[in-house]
Amino acid sequence: DNPVLLRHFGNRGRGWELFRRSVDHTADMAAMLGAYPDAQFGVVSMAGNVYARLGILDRAEPLLTQAAALAPTLPDEVEKPEGVVSSQLQLGRLRKAQGRNDEAEQLFRRALELQDARPAPRGQASLEILTDLGALYVQAGRLDEAEHEFGRLDLELQAAGRPIDKQLW
Repeated sequence: DNPVLLRHFGNRGRGWELFRRSVDHTADMAAMLGAYPDAQFGVVSMAGNVYARLGILDRAEPLLTQAAALAPTLPDEVEKPEGVVSSQLQLGRLRKAQGRNDEAEQLFRRALELQDARPAPRGQASLEILTDLGALYVQAGRLDEAEHEFGRLDLELQAAGRPIDKQLW
């Protein structure tokens, strides 16, 4: 999830083609890892997240859907919350872009549950989830719920020493 790398390859030159082929190969490799759900989840999740961040949603959707299906099968000893949260968040964004807001809300809520279960500080993912969930509620005209999520966002930002400019919302 390196934004500089993604921006660089977003120029779509020769480097882009090599990068895209490596992600394609990684996604194909996940099928061979069926006996190892934790490894398969990691590969599928990573490739799906890369495609989603690059805006290649037709490739991201099946991978992120597969990652969401694999998440409950992961062994308890696997440190899974970060990868699961990232996949849930990206799939939620994809569903929102498709106009499937009920599914997006469920995915955002699940990602937020996982984040809330982690010890503080919870980092950037919490901020992104609360922002996306609040924006979803604003779009749906559910302003009380949006205000609640943005209030939580304000608390998270204050805890991180970055207070929000309330004039923005």
